[in-house]
Amino acid sequence: MVTPDRIAQPWGTRTPYGAGQDWPQRIDQYLADGLNPESVDQWVQSAAVLHSNGDGLDIAVKQGRIVGVRAAPSTG
Repeated sequence: MVTPDRIAQPWGTRTPYGAGQDWPQRIDQYLADGLNPESVDQWVQSAAVLHSNGDGLDIAVKQGRIVGVRAAPSTG
């Protein structure tokens, strides 16, 4: 998995789509080295309790340990 440079490109690669065009769905995530989304045992839903706008975060769990995070697809 290629890790983007969040300092040089904080929002990732530019996606030049015009009005009325569909934007690709993007889900930001980070997993421990050697893992991919299919190797995670469970994705556990979480939420930012200090915000009311539905910030969602899924926690990746493998063998009872937190091994990563991703933006919740419903809030992506």
